[in-house]
Amino acid sequence: MTKERNAGKAIIILCIGTFFFLIYPVLVEGVNQGEWEARALTLGDAGNWYELIVFCQERIKEYPENFSAWLLLGTAFHQIQHYDEAIDAFRRAVLINPENAGTWLILGKSYYMAENYDQAIVAFRQSLVIDPKNVETLETLAHAYILSNDRTAALGVFRELNRLDPERANKLFDLIMPR
Repeated sequence: MTKERNAGKAIIILCIGTFFFLIYPVLVEGVNQGEWEARALTLGDAGNWYELIVFCQERIKEYPENFSAWLLLGTAFHQIQHYDEAIDAFRRAVLINPENAGTWLILGKSYYMAENYDQAIVAFRQSLVIDPKNVETLETLAHAYILSNDRTAALGVFRELNRLDPERANKLFDLIMPR
């Protein structure tokens, strides 16, 4: 009976420990997360990019694995054309959630704006692994290939884009094959 009682106590202690070390921090972050995101989105919608940067940085200090905070931090930096900082934030976001195609896309756009076309292409291609029919990603990938002087690769992307969205592809064709 004593062994059974001790085993029962051990299981209870293990469950309580698991709750406080694994589950409780997620719940605490989750309780405030909705309010935090609403405030962050309000700042972004109003174009208060510098205030959003500070707001996100404070959240990241408290919750360094907060995907939304990294994503919005990158967005704010991208909006004020601080592309290196945006890239750092988006890279952190994709480490936390590598299956988010939109994050790979905006990471690629930040590389693109920083004129790092090779890295932009890598990010766009990763986005397409997750969401292969995203015409926005295909179009920006084609532009990155054009700017990196790889018209053959751009033409291959054009063909896929033409299959999915012929109107968008036609606008792109003149860039790939100038007259």
